[in-house]
Amino acid sequence: MADYYPLITRAVAGLGTSTNQERRSLYERARTALVGQLRGVDPPLSEADITRERLALEDAVRKVEAEAIHKARTGPRPAPPLHATVQAVPSIARSSARALESSMGSRDVANEVDNWGTPGLPQEDSGEDIRPRRLRARLAEVASPAPALTSDGRLDAGPNPSYDVPTVDDDLATLPVRQRKIIKTILRGLPGNTPGQLRDALENYDEELAGRGTQPIVGLLKEMAEIIRADVDDPNPMGDWLAPGLKKAFKTLFENHDLLITHFPLDPERESFYSGTAIDEAKASGDALSDPFDSVARATVDIRKAGLATDDFAKIVRVLAEFAKIIGTLPNPPTVSLPATDSNIKVPNAPPVVSAKKRALLSGLGFLERTYNLVGTTTTLGSTSQGAEFIAVLQNAISALMKLIHP
Repeated sequence: MADYYPLITRAVAGLGTSTNQERRSLYERARTALVGQLRGVDPPLSEADITRERLALEDAVRKVEAEAIHKARTGPRPAPPLHATVQAVPSIARSSARALESSMGSRDVANEVDNWGTPGLPQEDSGEDIRPRRLRARLAEVASPAPALTSDGRLDAGPNPSYDVPTVDDDLATLPVRQRKIIKTILRGLPGNTPGQLRDALENYDEELAGRGTQPIVGLLKEMAEIIRADVDDPNPMGDWLAPGLKKAFKTLFENHDLLITHFPLDPERESFYSGTAIDEAKASGDALSDPFDSVARATVDIRKAGLATDDFAKIVRVLAEFAKIIGTLPNPPTVSLPATDSNIKVPNAPPVVSAKKRALLSGLGFLERTYNLVGTTTTLGSTSQGAEFIAVLQNAISALMKLIHP
């Protein structure tokens, strides 16, 4: 088992005066890089070996993060020497550690361990395409909802601690209350021929605000809002259910939603990343989009019954599956082309456009990838039949969804 403490320490030191968000981003890249290396060993490592390495990394992360907080209060302490640790690291762990620190951008450390390599492990200069790995790491980093572990090792989920932190002003405190009152009014006035998923989306949106108030899971609210908009804006609704009073109520609902989202300043960064990631809109439809999430939702029911996941985690996975199923039935967004003379026109500060289908795929994939990276840090899940099945289902779901993203 490797001692990852020197590598994490040096990488954090390389950030200079780091913020909590920058360190969390670095830790997430480290986790993803390590998993990629461990899963790529030929012959394959056992789950027990993989879990030991991931637990060693988590121990190092906890230690380094505690020291970073202490350093901010009391002043710096020197990073430990790297070579003293290298000699005691097994060959597989050394190679994993090399890939780990390389992914974190610490090039001086990378040069020191260039000769650690283990036969059979892919290296960055081997011709392997590492773009999918980096994409998965980035999706996991910005995922909202974000999975987590409870103190007793169960899978849980909640807001992304880096991307779901709101700025506060006078209107934020009242927004959730106002939004919930509008939702209550809408639910009371919906006729019997209202689309079924619309009521579910409104209730899920309301439940999220009721449970977390001014710090909700932003991704969850966005997904519910997309479902609501899709039904309200449907040019060919099944029946005339949208009366004038409801139209006004929905208009207020969307205004409140848009205002609430502006309180999360890092969200535009995530939107820009989503916007710049190309997916196959035609292929990401129907069962191709919904089946991977549905399989994870079914496996989650089993681990929740076994006491390995919280009700919150199970609810969020179920919502992701419902969202993918509904969004997968929507038509592909039209392709808009500007005339040649207008091709260089840029609208200042124009928000990136992210289709509902793209959001369902990328945000959901990020959640699954982050969950997959997390489950290896606890031996509880992998040691049970339900947990082992859940891990296998996660692997298959991630692989299937990655096929919907353009290289």
